[in-house]
Amino acid sequence: MTDAIQHSAVRKQYEDILNIQKQEGNSLNIYLRKILEYAICNVPFYEQISTPELHKFPVMSKITYKEQGQRCRSREYLENKKLYIASTSGSTGTPLIVYQDANKKARMRADLIAAHEAVGWNLGDHYIFIRNWVSNYKQSTLKNIAQNVVNISVTEFGEEKKEWLCLHLQKKTGSIIFGYASSVCDFLNYIRKKKINARELKVKLIICDSDELTSVNRKLLEEAFGCIVINRYDNEENGLLAISSPYKDTLMVNYPSIYVELLKLDSDEHVEPGEMGRVVVTDLFNRAMPLIRYDIGDLAISPDPAGKIRTFSSLNGRRADCIYSTDGKIISAVAISSITEIFDTIMRYQLIQISKTCFEFHYIGEISERNMLELSNRLHTALGSKAEIRYIEEYNIPLEKSGKAKTIVNAVKKEKNRNGESYSI
Repeated sequence: MTDAIQHSAVRKQYEDILNIQKQEGNSLNIYLRKILEYAICNVPFYEQISTPELHKFPVMSKITYKEQGQRCRSREYLENKKLYIASTSGSTGTPLIVYQDANKKARMRADLIAAHEAVGWNLGDHYIFIRNWVSNYKQSTLKNIAQNVVNISVTEFGEEKKEWLCLHLQKKTGSIIFGYASSVCDFLNYIRKKKINARELKVKLIICDSDELTSVNRKLLEEAFGCIVINRYDNEENGLLAISSPYKDTLMVNYPSIYVELLKLDSDEHVEPGEMGRVVVTDLFNRAMPLIRYDIGDLAISPDPAGKIRTFSSLNGRRADCIYSTDGKIISAVAISSITEIFDTIMRYQLIQISKTCFEFHYIGEISERNMLELSNRLHTALGSKAEIRYIEEYNIPLEKSGKAKTIVNAVKKEKNRNGESYSI
């Protein structure tokens, strides 16, 4: 084990994770029962629940946590000044503050160490971190040096910075690229445009995070750079949720630390294997503010049965970002990317739903008359024959405030449901 994880708390969690993986998760029911028992005894919001059975706990939204405030926090930690604070991005309009105890923080660190080591990222490896470096994420220069990282902000990732990155990678062979999938793919487009041999940069590993990595783009990156490309799924509140294996699109759930349910879109019943559902997470280690049956706002599909979800076959984006076909069927970003990814001259795109039947397809790149006809036919198959689609060529498609590139946008007037979530009308 490396010196960086000799800290006793992190080491203890790291060894526990490896032990659970060796046992194939046989002890997880004990961890789940413990956090449910703890919540009933120490969290006012749950004190009326009689027995520690998961189905007796309500599904929680960000709105519920915000409304209930301290009633969702453990009495044992209310006066603890050593708590860590995690904040959601608020990209869907509902930021949430989550309090984490030291044990949870150590677990999150150990989760990443174990998961990264499994795909070849060892502590001490030099890496490039591409993300939206807003003030609450910025690190000091000394910390960056200590962690052997170079941070690049997506807002400054233009041609000049991409040129610098190519030169830097040539000097720092064996580096890791870690960042938003859209930014990494944008870097690949630059390399192609400049006719640079990406393999000469000798990148050790690419890990994409925070927005959609399609199967086609993963394979393109692997072929171009000659290295493994991994998809990582996480959030600020819970930490690592899932991570893919080399050369695969399927993501393995971080089951040593979280318990995942997939629930139907219109009820709290479990979905069938292969059916898209809402991702609902129970955190097994945060006692300061137990997140139990927390609807994180994402959609996903798993081939696994309820109660044994260990894999995601696809991540389908934020529910609030989904659009709808003219007959009311939900359409995710993954569904649209499966249509557009066969057209390699489309560098970037954004499909905006204006009304129930009106859509705008904004794109950067060139589309031949033949491909435009094919694209239109495919989009109409997904959106409905009555869909009116306007195609708009752009020179630039702005990023979101978060620094991510949204491929679908629902601009239809929305109202709130009983959980405070937005839905189209």
